[in-house]
This record gives sequence, C-alpha cells and structure tokens, in this order.
Amino acid sequence: MTEPLFLVEFEDSSLFSTEADRRQFSLLFNGIESADDLPAQSQADLIASYWREQAGIRFPENDAIRLITIWFNGSDPYSGNDRCILHCGHAAVLVQTADNEVLLLEKLSYDFPFQLIRFPSEDAALDYIVEFNCGETEDSEILPVVFVNDKPLRAEGGRFVY
Repeated sequence: MTEPLFLVEFEDSSLFSTEADRRQFSLLFNGIESADDLPAQSQADLIASYWREQAGIRFPENDAIRLITIWFNGSDPYSGNDRCILHCGHAAVLVQTADNEVLLLEKLSYDFPFQLIRFPSEDAALDYIVEFNCGETEDSEILPVVFVNDKPLRAEGGRFVY
C-alpha cells in the first residue's frame, strides 16, 4: 500500500470517529503498487488479492447496497521515481430500491455536491458510471478496472460487463 491518500476533515466532521475508521478507509482506497504494463485482469487480481489477503477487507453479501470503485494504473507523482500504482479514481454507491430501481450516489469532483441519480436497473446504472468514467479509455490497451464490491467487471469488446 502506498500513502498518497490525503484526508481532510473539518473540526466538526464525524467522517472518522476513530483512528480505526481512518485506517479502514485508507486500506480500502489507498494505492497499490503495480507495473506500468499490467493488463486489466492482472490489475483486478492484484486489487482483489490485496483487499482479501493484506487489508482483510470483506464485502457483506447484500443485494441492496453495493460499492462501485474504478481503479486506474499509472505513475506515482509522490514517489519521485517511476513507480506505478493502482489508485481508486472514483467511487460510488448503488442502492436497490423496493420497486427494483437503483439509486446511484456519487461525487464527481471536490467542487461539486453529491448527486443521487435514479436508474431503472443496475445494468443501466453501471453503463452510466462506466461510460462517464471510462469512455475516453476505450482505445487504450490498459483499461481502468471497475469493481462492484469485490467483484471486477470484465472487459469484452471494449465494454465492461458484469
């Protein structure tokens, strides 16, 4: 795990009530050492292995709430060398509603408020989040890695599938 994750809290923030909360957040979202030419499936394997074996992260079996994370591979500007890291470039939460629709909660930028979008299905929500965050990478050999909880989406024909 690398340490380029910056956490900023306001004095009255309850984001982390304990140091253990801060550590769990860092384990989930901090960068993972990688290589610059690592294919997407190998990146996914590295992330899943790190979460499971080093960080001890487990996702509960819950059909109603899912964490979406999008990982990018690149050089670490904070290391002073050519070291590559996988870093979580975007995260969102999917919530299944009682009427089988899906709510997507995400924050697109530090400057923007959180947004909540309603979709008719999980597939529609995943199509949106992948297209919005990975659309410019379709022609790249090294695709971002998209996880739903601890399960990666796989790339087929330039598209991510669940």
